Amino acid sequence: FQRISLSAYYKKSFIFILLIIGLVVMVTAIESAKTAENKQCEKQCRQDYKQLKMSCIENYKDNLDLCNVNKDLGINQCNNLPKDQKKECISIVNNNYKQCKQVAKIMKMNCLNNAEDQFNHCTFVCNNPDGDGDGVPDSIDNCPTQSNSGQHDFDNDGIGDVCDQLLCCDEDLFGNCFYETAQNCREMGKVVMDCMPK
Repeated sequence: FQRISLSAYYKKSFIFILLIIGLVVMVTAIESAKTAENKQCEKQCRQDYKQLKMSCIENYKDNLDLCNVNKDLGINQCNNLPKDQKKECISIVNNNYKQCKQVAKIMKMNCLNNAEDQFNHCTFVCNNPDGDGDGVPDSIDNCPTQSNSGQHDFDNDGIGDVCDQLLCCDEDLFGNCFYETAQNCREMGKVVMDCMPK
């Protein structure tokens, strides 16, 4: 009789251990899938970033070429002036050329900074999904299924107004009442009765 009890105990223990192992394997598989998806997303972010950087550098080169063309045109025009005006003209053209190069450099730096900001935002989104696309990650969104970038929460219950069903009544408070989101209730010109139980 004792052997049967021990045998049944070991079988139950073995089944329990198998269930635990199965759960661990399942959680690991889910995490691996998320990690693979995140890696793919981040890879796309890096590719986009590389293209943006290349575009910034190409634009910079084009702008420098334009500076050089304008300088050459200016010098040619200066050379057609009388000798007493030529020196001052060339000085103006050279100053304009320096300013043109400086502006091109600033534009390149702004472009590269913008590309880096976009890359950082992209990788943030990869690791912090935003299912409703309102710019607030699902992990801290008070209504992750509906877009609500302002995160308005009329009754401060942690559920965003666009998701929260509250008692909504006509302005006289004695007429028609129904459950609606606070946002929709206000848009209809009704009164939100947040203190009333559902």
